[in-house]
Amino acid sequence: MRVLFLYKYGILGGVCTQLHHRMATMTDRIEVHCGFMTSQGAEKLLSGICTLHFGVTAEKMESLITEINFDLVIIIDTEEYVQRIALMENLPPIVIEVHTSIEKNLEYLENIPLKINPKFITVSEFMRGEIEKRVNFEREDLIVIGNIIDTEKFYFTPLKQNTTVEERPPIVWIGKIDDHKNWRAALEICSSLKSSGKVHDLWIVGGHTATQRTVEEFLGTVEDFGLIEDLRWFDKIEHDAMPELLRKARSRGGVGLVTSKGESFGMSIMESLLVGLPVVCSNTGAISELSEDRDFMPLFELGDNETAIRELQGLIGTWHTKKEYRTLVEKESKSLGLRFNSKTTRENYWSTLVKMCEE
Repeated sequence: MRVLFLYKYGILGGVCTQLHHRMATMTDRIEVHCGFMTSQGAEKLLSGICTLHFGVTAEKMESLITEINFDLVIIIDTEEYVQRIALMENLPPIVIEVHTSIEKNLEYLENIPLKINPKFITVSEFMRGEIEKRVNFEREDLIVIGNIIDTEKFYFTPLKQNTTVEERPPIVWIGKIDDHKNWRAALEICSSLKSSGKVHDLWIVGGHTATQRTVEEFLGTVEDFGLIEDLRWFDKIEHDAMPELLRKARSRGGVGLVTSKGESFGMSIMESLLVGLPVVCSNTGAISELSEDRDFMPLFELGDNETAIRELQGLIGTWHTKKEYRTLVEKESKSLGLRFNSKTTRENYWSTLVKMCEE
């Protein structure tokens, strides 16, 4: 089976990370090609495990599909490809994968040409609902398969019995420095938490793609909130280094914080939970689907900073000293590891594609 994935941005980010995880172990009977309009680091994740095509404009996509006999074409959140492929004849089966949860970026779903008659794959029940609002199709033509998390790297390890540490517990915030991830709310919450007497560090993970103007605004706001001395900013970190960073935060009694305005799945949240780091999350998008344990993953409504602060106050710097809570963390982390096992999810994904080719 020969498969072509098409996505606008060849960036070192969520979609390309998913493509990497899908191809980490794969049968020789499946040949994968990936086409992108831009090249911004995707090759670091995907070189050697698939055939890469960069600079694939909508017109070049047509030539690529004409030259190579693909059994399946999968378009990920890219309207230009969707519209152009509808002009072609003798199309292979088309799948549209929906990963974005941003309202504006979902508008393309309302303009899908009837001719291509696609099937859909998305990552959560929340996203199923978002697609159903915008597209008329048979329910069996939409499959929900959760994102693949590398459970060989992100897994629970026992906390050391000696939990006395001199280092301050961190609040860990992960994401792009943009409006959707809502970084300003995180700074407001952390500033109020500090004012309440809860001393902590602030670890911001992400933001290397931000413009200079955004970086200046971010750092200026950090200073305005009195957090500049508490800030440790990892603007870029290799994915393989993330488990150790999260475990280090956990060993200090740290807590994750999510202020996002919407998540289609919540990869970084699940990675944190899998290693045993509690996360206080905004109740948006698919986040509530990740874990049902509200002690391990407390939720707050967007704008309700007081609840977020209260949840953080009850956890930061102390949860790792409480035997009952440590037991809860271990039990839930291991349960999530079984539920989101990477091998099982990967096999489910590829078997779904094979089935789509055969229909």
